[in-house]
Amino acid sequence: MNYRKNIELLFTDPKIVVRKAEHKLLRKIGGGRLLGFPPSAAIIAEARKMLQDAQKDTVFLFPLPSCPWGYMFQRPQQIAKVLSRMGYPVIYMTDTSFPYEPDWSVRGLHELDANLYLYNDNQNGALLSTILSGYQVCVWQYWPHQTQVVEHIRHAHTIRSRFIYDYIDHLTTFDSYPQMEQDYETSIKGADLIVCTAKRLFDEVQSLATYDAQVLLVPNGVHVNDFKMSTHVDPNPSKQPIRVGYYGAIAEWFDFDAMDYAAEMNPTYEFVFVGEVYPEVQQQVHQLSKRANVTFLPRVGYEQIPDLLNSFHVAVLPFLKNDITDHTSPVKVFEYAAGGKVTVASPLPEIDGLPYIRFADNAKEFSKQLALAVGESLDRSYAKKIRSHSEHYSWEGRLEPVISWLYSKG
Repeated sequence: MNYRKNIELLFTDPKIVVRKAEHKLLRKIGGGRLLGFPPSAAIIAEARKMLQDAQKDTVFLFPLPSCPWGYMFQRPQQIAKVLSRMGYPVIYMTDTSFPYEPDWSVRGLHELDANLYLYNDNQNGALLSTILSGYQVCVWQYWPHQTQVVEHIRHAHTIRSRFIYDYIDHLTTFDSYPQMEQDYETSIKGADLIVCTAKRLFDEVQSLATYDAQVLLVPNGVHVNDFKMSTHVDPNPSKQPIRVGYYGAIAEWFDFDAMDYAAEMNPTYEFVFVGEVYPEVQQQVHQLSKRANVTFLPRVGYEQIPDLLNSFHVAVLPFLKNDITDHTSPVKVFEYAAGGKVTVASPLPEIDGLPYIRFADNAKEFSKQLALAVGESLDRSYAKKIRSHSEHYSWEGRLEPVISWLYSKG
């Protein structure tokens, strides 16, 4: 959901503003030397050595500017992770002005896991044309803002490249910049494969795609085993018997009225909302927090989500219907399923009709469906059925059409 806006919000954090200023100053004074970057020749040599033992000859590249690896673990990072597990070398570009690990410490090519590398050469990827010389490279672009790096790779004659544009968000969700629409059209028309997260995005892009480009609908998915391996420990034990939970961005699309009504009608339930609170909804959060059975908690890392989810009896997705949510494939719904949770959700186009979800289109219906979901949540065999069904949403399955396309191109 609106990954770019999450990042734009992140970079208003005072710590990050200071780090960016420090980064720019040191870079201006001493180039990469003061920031601890090795000489270009050393970066190239080390990177080529690390890549030489790859089992597959296609390298996937996720360009700058990127969703920081150490921030919200969303679609771009999750796809990079599953591609690396399939045996493909994956290079995910990072920005040293992000003040948290592992992004800040990346100097050159950093091996994060088998086949998975974070990369920063302090030159916006200029060394990649040498590092990847002779390789088949598949560039996985997911923002129009990445056009500069993508075009650099496109014109690197030493690289055999293919280009995927992952249409993850409607343009209206981005803060506009003068060239955004032009960059978007350039990206779409320059793509060999266009991947869309939602049906409406899929329909929209058909008119812009070139004759040779293929367009695929690839909704969001889940790393099912990440949730099955949970330790089932609740780090914040509820004082009340039933816990209703949500995690993710708390923004203008969050249905505060529905949650307020549900909390009022169900005073014995504890409602827990975990995530980044956007500035424009601070007042609504403050107001809802006045209820004794409502708690807001700060965002947690991806590795903490399985245990957090296991502390919920019922998971909720209370979203208002608008242009953003109509074009959204909410990843957390598939994570809820992998955690075996009964879900009560707003009837968004991309999830409407999915099994094991109770849908509600107004506050009273939400409260009614919540009561029914609580009853189902107490049946452990029902939870096992939900977990089993979540295999249909696995990232490996979602990416099968992409891998088939790749093989068809040789």
